Amino acid sequence: MAPYKIGAVKSNQEKLPFLIELLDDDSPLVRQAVIRELAGFGAELYDELNLLPVEITPKERLLLNQILAGPRRCFLKRQWSSWFSLPNEHMRLEAALTLLAEYQSGLEFKGQLAKMLDALTLEYKSFHSEVDAHSLAGFLFKEQGFAGAQEDYYNPANSNLIYVLKQRRGIPISLSCVYMMVGRRLGLDIRGCNSPRHFLTIVDNAGSKELVDCFHSGNVIGEKDIVMLSQEASLSRDEALKMEAGTVDIVRRILGNLIFAYQQVGQDRESVLMVHLLKEIQLWQEKYVRKSEKDSDKSARCFKLGQTVRHLDEGYRGLIVDYDLYYADGSDAASDDERPDYNQPWYRVLVDQTDRALYVPHCQLEKDLDGSDIENPLVSFFFSRTTNGLYIRNHMPWLE
Repeated sequence: MAPYKIGAVKSNQEKLPFLIELLDDDSPLVRQAVIRELAGFGAELYDELNLLPVEITPKERLLLNQILAGPRRCFLKRQWSSWFSLPNEHMRLEAALTLLAEYQSGLEFKGQLAKMLDALTLEYKSFHSEVDAHSLAGFLFKEQGFAGAQEDYYNPANSNLIYVLKQRRGIPISLSCVYMMVGRRLGLDIRGCNSPRHFLTIVDNAGSKELVDCFHSGNVIGEKDIVMLSQEASLSRDEALKMEAGTVDIVRRILGNLIFAYQQVGQDRESVLMVHLLKEIQLWQEKYVRKSEKDSDKSARCFKLGQTVRHLDEGYRGLIVDYDLYYADGSDAASDDERPDYNQPWYRVLVDQTDRALYVPHCQLEKDLDGSDIENPLVSFFFSRTTNGLYIRNHMPWLE
């Protein structure tokens, strides 16, 4: 095959085989060019890979997942808020857990979570003419063998529903989510119970509510059990039944588990990303759920992608190309006296009249009122322009 020159082939679909062939090229420059080309596909990359006439080898998939780790983090950050405005709790929960599962699992499982849940639902229906929460618990936790991950409880994969469905192992909240999401497909109203320490589910049975423990074989929980599992001597079963967990409660708890789990295995970058997602939820809640003037002012503090800004001390103008809700650069060169507060938004700013991109805290920036164009060679790579001169951010992720 003739040597491939990056950018020489016009069709995206024609590019892919050549790009995949260059994944393990000896030249770092070639590999970096390949990463940028693949990242340029955006979310469509996953669909394009599935349309290739030849199958991607396991080695190529591993390399894809490794070299696209940075862009995939950017995709997740950019797509994360998409579930906030969905019309009901069930849709929001499945969308949020799908984003997390696809990020953790990699390219080959794009779109697979819903299909796996659908298949499990159909199998249940083929053996059970009468649909109820008890028979579903028996199907999942006895017939299908879903069980608590006793030996590797703090494995981050135990919060990944694709992994849980494949391995039939998980932690209390992930197993509960499988139970709830299959139940929704069957028309059953199974809710989460945000009890301390040990997540449970709430089901209706003959006009009364019951607690079901998905980690321990789907057993119904009594008064003594709830105290033992929650490790709260004052918690009664009736009090636990009042602790219904909505989508935001569930997702926040899953992210908290992932932050701790990634820290336990030394994957600090992944832990930092989960904190970012948690802060995105907090920011959304402050902006759209809490209506007080104080909270509205607080939530409006972030500059937007494509907004022009000016540095308060150094005076340069720039364009916001990416952001973190708190410091996530990974370096710590400044002294404590010089270092700005890390607990504030930090922005990637394309600096006007240069080819630089700087990482700048919110406290050092102000809105720019100049109105003239930002001249930086990276602008055209990340933005398009409207007729009235606004900068519109494209899907190209900021490469870390």
